[in-house]
Amino acid sequence: MKYIITFVAFFVMTSQLIAGGMPMEENKIWQKDENGKWQEKALKEINKKLESNTIPVWVKDVSAIMPDWGFEIHCKRWIEGLDAVLYSIRDGYCYRTPFGRYGDNTATSLNKIENMANAVDSWIKGEKPGNKFEKSIHEILGEKEKKRIEAANCFVEITRSYVVEQEPTDTFNDLGEKWRRQVGSNDLLKLIFSGKGLDSGLCDGGGFWVEERLFSTLRIIAGKQTDVQDLIVSDNYQLRHVFRDDRERMMITKGYLIGIAAYLNGSSIADIRQRFPEFAGYAIKAYTCLSKSKLNEDDKKTIAKKLFITTKYWYVRALIISVKDELQREDKFLPKIKL
Repeated sequence: MKYIITFVAFFVMTSQLIAGGMPMEENKIWQKDENGKWQEKALKEINKKLESNTIPVWVKDVSAIMPDWGFEIHCKRWIEGLDAVLYSIRDGYCYRTPFGRYGDNTATSLNKIENMANAVDSWIKGEKPGNKFEKSIHEILGEKEKKRIEAANCFVEITRSYVVEQEPTDTFNDLGEKWRRQVGSNDLLKLIFSGKGLDSGLCDGGGFWVEERLFSTLRIIAGKQTDVQDLIVSDNYQLRHVFRDDRERMMITKGYLIGIAAYLNGSSIADIRQRFPEFAGYAIKAYTCLSKSKLNEDDKKTIAKKLFITTKYWYVRALIISVKDELQREDKFLPKIKL
């Protein structure tokens, strides 16, 4: 292993690790605007190539479904969204899916949110809990008070509406505005509408860690929590604990970056297995999607570079927002490609 010290305008890079033809660089960029400038510069020539009349239409379609605003790393099915792009390149056909995008949530998550709303509703009505889950919600909420009941009714209406709408429709937004007008002197409602508020937080959060954030809302309603950090989703703030709470999401993302970079850098599957055993399965999946594609090599590398850049942008954005004490040293080392 060689250590190469390099300096680049975007990242102040140190400890560039090279093994098996795979360069790795430590990302010491902790400013979101610099990350955006890097992506913009890196994509400039690639997007020009993808606009060429010689590029197959389906490749242009795949170019349009890359990670971007609305298809973000904190969205519930981010990984499935990346899979759709990889499979599109592999199969020579653009698979347009809602996975990894705003407005997409899993049936499992929606059912849990609905069950939470039902449990809170039964607490409001004074009914006995029908199962262990309802009992746990009743225990969180505790004794009834007028302001708690009002805040709990708000929770039920907004969460049930979210299960139906799953995005900020006029119906959902009108409901949120109705409750904002009713905040008045209820300090619990004021707390749950801090920042973007319960309603916007559900939709703008992309579904990431949504059930856990709703439990925080219930603790606020119960008067057991005043910290509203878990409810903040603006500027991707909910990503601050992603390396702690959803490490697998980040490992798969990094593994895909390793696999794409290995293909573009001329490395082999053997190189991946030797250099990155912890990420090998993830990386090989991305690598083989590219290697199996029948697209001509130049166009394949162009579209693969765009996927690498747009995916790396979101991984680095998560690095920027994350609590630094929750990062492991290797989290900051990412593969590098020649643009």
